[in-house]
Amino acid sequence: MEIVKIISVAVLSCVLVKIVASYRADMALLIQLAAVVVMLACVSSSLLDFMAQTRKLSALMQFESGYLSLLLRALIVSLSCGVAAEICSDSGNGAIRFCVELAGRLSLLLMAFPLLTVLARLALRLAGAKE
Repeated sequence: MEIVKIISVAVLSCVLVKIVASYRADMALLIQLAAVVVMLACVSSSLLDFMAQTRKLSALMQFESGYLSLLLRALIVSLSCGVAAEICSDSGNGAIRFCVELAGRLSLLLMAFPLLTVLARLALRLAGAKE
């Protein structure tokens, strides 16, 4: 089970960071980064399974694959920015964290525009207006 590996790495790295941080703060940050990389590597195989299942679901529901791809990219951007922001926060860089969060939000907003355009056209068509 991947979740057991992830929880184990998380707990062990937290304990190790607490021990090392009192002696060398720079090493504590490197331990955190290494733990994040290991946990993301564990999650990557689950992500591939998730993507395969969502393809099956979209085929069953007869979705356009572009919308599903858009949602998956938005999920990846959201999670990536969240992890990066937490790393910045843990290292004491609040200003950099803000920039990462702002860039992530703007990126998500830009990704949503094609979907918003489709929804606006659908609303206009339902209302009987010309496009």
